[in-house]
This record gives sequence, C-alpha cells and structure tokens, in this order.
Amino acid sequence: MQRSMHRADVASSSGPTILRRMAAKTTYSVTEAQSQLPRLLKAVEKGDTVTIRRRDETVAFLVSRERMEAIAETLEILGNPEALRAIDQHRAGKLEFLPLSVLDDVRPKVRRPART
Repeated sequence: MQRSMHRADVASSSGPTILRRMAAKTTYSVTEAQSQLPRLLKAVEKGDTVTIRRRDETVAFLVSRERMEAIAETLEILGNPEALRAIDQHRAGKLEFLPLSVLDDVRPKVRRPART
C-alpha cells in the first residue's frame, strides 16, 4: 500500500494564523483493494479518493457518489455551449445575476375564470 500526503497551506486574512488541511490520497493494488473493499468504501464515503493500480498503472478511482455526481454535472455544463457562453460572459463582467424574486415581477399573471 502506498500513501502520499498533500498539504494545502492557506494564510488567514485576519492575521498570521495559518490553516493546514491534510488530505490523504491512498493508492492500492487491485489485490489490496479487493481484500479491503469495505474499509475503502467507508473512507470514500468520508471524502477520500482511492486510486487503484495494476502493475504501476492507474486503472480505477473510487470516489463518493456525491463527488461523482458533481463531476457528471460539471461535464454536462462544459458540454453545453450556451452554458459556456454564460460562463465566459460572467468572467468578462458582462453578465449580471439577479435574485430569483425578480421572476415574480416578470411572470405573467394568470387570470382564472370567475365561477358562477
């Protein structure tokens, strides 16, 4: 089993305090992953990513359902030309976001027929 540690240091805006986040990314051989699957699934559910390798080549990743859904959503957005144009406009400062409450003002009022 191989383990590599990644550290992100972030300086606090309120002073000299430094936040450190340690994220353990674990790598297992196929055989190790098979024998430890229940434990690996628990780690993935807590937010870890597990890499599975066969003969020094990565063949799979285990990620949580939430993470996979986020990846799929990102791919859908990146595959939508209209969404990409909106992102580009936002980055260029040409797109204004409005609160959802403005929809109440533009939504047509539906008149219901009077009951007799």
